[in-house]
Amino acid sequence: MKILSTLFALFLTATIYGQSSKSLPEAGDTYYRCTHIEKSETFLVNPTDVGYWDFGFLRSYYTIKESFEKASAGKFSKSFPGATLVWKKANGTEEYLYTKDGGLYSLGIAMEVPYKKSRWEMLRYEPAKKIMQAGTKKGQQWTQKYTMVVKIARADVTVASNFIPAQYDSLLLEIEYSENGEYTDDGYLSYGQNTTAISRIEYNMSQFLRTKSKKGNGKWQNYEKFNGNTLPPALSSMLRFQKYSRVEFYSPDYGGPMVAYEVINNGIPTVEYQNRDIAANVMHLTHDDNGIVAYPNPTFGPVVIDLFNYPYDQYNFEVYNIVGKRIFTKSFSPRDGRQLKVDLSQLKRGTYMYSVFDGTGRKIVTKRVSLISI
Repeated sequence: MKILSTLFALFLTATIYGQSSKSLPEAGDTYYRCTHIEKSETFLVNPTDVGYWDFGFLRSYYTIKESFEKASAGKFSKSFPGATLVWKKANGTEEYLYTKDGGLYSLGIAMEVPYKKSRWEMLRYEPAKKIMQAGTKKGQQWTQKYTMVVKIARADVTVASNFIPAQYDSLLLEIEYSENGEYTDDGYLSYGQNTTAISRIEYNMSQFLRTKSKKGNGKWQNYEKFNGNTLPPALSSMLRFQKYSRVEFYSPDYGGPMVAYEVINNGIPTVEYQNRDIAANVMHLTHDDNGIVAYPNPTFGPVVIDLFNYPYDQYNFEVYNIVGKRIFTKSFSPRDGRQLKVDLSQLKRGTYMYSVFDGTGRKIVTKRVSLISI
């Protein structure tokens, strides 16, 4: 059931931020998304000095300019009645929002997935998830519970399972979240040429997965009742129940968090941040641009090729030496998503050319990648 692993990987990338902001986003505002994907140490949890956090090490290989627009400008606004705002992100993802009593709430997310004929899935929050709150003060605490819900028809499960008929008519997947947030500190944060006053928010998070299925017009029942314990081991062990924390820094100069990261098992897998002034040699994209970025580059071996706004497809990745001879190749299926992960450590140190081909054999990019010694 790789469909479940794929879906929940998408769930994790779709979840967004918690609640504290000097002001809430409005139609016409922008969000400048950068991602630091190199190793991050847990010293980030504490300030360098009292009230001062130094994120000067942050490095991104791209920045994506996302937009907040009126809900009517979204492609899926009819699926989220009550929304007044849409947050447009890369790869066609749209989050539908509304404001109430100084809070910004999310009704859910429309995102493209590799396993449906229509390619689109609606992830809904029940009840709506508060993602920002204006006017909070230091020391303030809050608790929030919500569930992310998605229903999958048997026809889509069948497609994802290489046309092996599913044993049920539909799946109901839920992730139940509980978060305890606290406005812990005021202070200053810096990275690059940016130094700004910030407020720091910390969350203790827990999530619990429920998977149900049904036949015909019957009731939803636990997945295992129909199918036994056939969930993927990684899904069963990691996502059935998980605790982690999330830290966010808000600045009056930016809509949404300026820096945000999660601490999972004493590690920090990624740091997301905003930066309008990112270096010119970094790829600049808007949410609807096509772009291909390989990182880290140079690399010791592992490389991620990020395909922004390209369709789920059968991609081929090839590497050539200085005389144009093909020396490495790897194929990817639509289930591998838009992040193609390769390990080039078997190659000698040096500079190579790489190309990516789509499912029709059309070359969509040729760029350089450099391998360096550890």
